[in-house]
Amino acid sequence: MLFRMERLSHQRQGGNARKCSSLLPCFFFLCAGLFAGIGTTQSQNKARIEVGGNPVYNFGPMVESEQPALHEFTVKNTGSAPLVISRITTSCGCTQPQWTRTAIAPGAKGVIKISYRTWGNVGPFRKNIEVYSNAENRLLRLYIEGSVSRLPEKPVQVPVVYAYNIGALKTDTKSLSFPQLYPGDTAQQVIHLRNEGKTVLHLQTLKMPAYLQATFHPSNTLQPGEEGQILLTFLTDKLYRMGHVDASFTLAAGHSNARKKESPIRVEANIINNYKRLSEAQRAEAPAAVYAPIQLDFGQLPAGKKGFMALFGQGSKATKDFNITNRGKSALWIYSLSCDDKRLHISGGKEQIAPGESTTYKLRLDSREVKTRFEATLTIVSNDPVAPIRLLKVTAKK
Repeated sequence: MLFRMERLSHQRQGGNARKCSSLLPCFFFLCAGLFAGIGTTQSQNKARIEVGGNPVYNFGPMVESEQPALHEFTVKNTGSAPLVISRITTSCGCTQPQWTRTAIAPGAKGVIKISYRTWGNVGPFRKNIEVYSNAENRLLRLYIEGSVSRLPEKPVQVPVVYAYNIGALKTDTKSLSFPQLYPGDTAQQVIHLRNEGKTVLHLQTLKMPAYLQATFHPSNTLQPGEEGQILLTFLTDKLYRMGHVDASFTLAAGHSNARKKESPIRVEANIINNYKRLSEAQRAEAPAAVYAPIQLDFGQLPAGKKGFMALFGQGSKATKDFNITNRGKSALWIYSLSCDDKRLHISGGKEQIAPGESTTYKLRLDSREVKTRFEATLTIVSNDPVAPIRLLKVTAKK
């Protein structure tokens, strides 16, 4: 009897097990269908961000200003779920973003406003803007570009002193200086004029370099006692080189039917790269110029030979070595080494100095050209970002 009851119990359990095993495939198919439906629903309910129009905006040429340049990008949610822009990063602190902070519904639009600080950022630029969101395409890249030129300096209102004569024409200067210009800069300076004669003067500029432009105001004709100006514009984009520039043009003044009086007008400038934009990593790899000696004193100049030997400059020449060493990590370029007094003659030296190397320039003075005391300025223009323009004093006495 006991054996029979155990057998009946095993038969019942076996029947239940067969019923459960037959239900398992149905359960698995049901779960798989449920999860597939959820996955399909989730894949269909996603946001998608797209920019309306061109993702690159060109501001074109601008003049630096205290007010930033502004542009507004339009973005659209082309997906089926709300779009949320979480953050926006830019490649420069000069570029600041603002955007729609609320969720953008499917089919709706939002805005991304970009401001670019032009003041102190002279030159061409291209900035990256990265937009992060919950969209299926999580990263959207935008760009702004353009070019900023330096704001022309306003002329200082000071009393004009007419100290130079070109016939009946008086000018306040015969030389102009642009101490520091960057490639792409356009700079201006003014020469003041006055006709102190009794007849009309006709003005003209001659032998003008391609990178200089002269404009007469109010015109190139001055009545007796009338004042005027020459607005001189320096165009660095037409110079095609770096370094110190020492140029001149001719200003002519006279009657229309007579030979005009002429005088040279000297123009100096230093053209350097804008090293303010270098990163700390770039500065660490930059060249570094070391000059020796920094006190360029020839001391007492020799009296020189007299008589026949003096014709050949025997004993009248004094020389001094001037060394430049590159203590940086990349090539040092000496764009120019010049003196404002042509009596100092410069020779030798190399334009490119490798890291750890030095070059030697020869400075020479002829005592016959110096009467009592000599004082001048040596100007060195290089690609050293710490001191791209270096001025050294040169002295001698006799």
